[in-house]
Amino acid sequence: MTMRHYTWIALASVFVLTGCMSREQADMRLQNGCAAGAEAFMEEGHKIKEVKDHIFRDSPDLGSGYREVRLTVVDSDGWYDADKEIRCIFAENFNFMGHTATIYQLKMDEKTWGMENKEILGSMEEHLKLTEIVEQGMNRP
Repeated sequence: MTMRHYTWIALASVFVLTGCMSREQADMRLQNGCAAGAEAFMEEGHKIKEVKDHIFRDSPDLGSGYREVRLTVVDSDGWYDADKEIRCIFAENFNFMGHTATIYQLKMDEKTWGMENKEILGSMEEHLKLTEIVEQGMNRP
């Protein structure tokens, strides 16, 4: 092999390795996105103080390619803290370029945002807000 071949092999290896993301890293991205999306639809003045527990699994309803994130968070208004359950479903893909995910559905306080049965729930503005905020949350360091 020539030096040129070694250079291409080295570059290809670096490219493939930098695109790799572990399942745990991907789940943390989904957790951050789910929490950001939920916080955007909480009552004014309420924030997620902490994530107390999380469960990650493939969606039992939608199958492979969909990841379910269940969070138990502390919802705080600055005076009172309460536990709250949040459930998000993401359409996701792992490939040689890394991990991509899009919010499919968010459930909190008996209300659902996003999609259900391939139809958008609520207004298009709410759906765009959810998508944008979740994307920003997933991309925070």
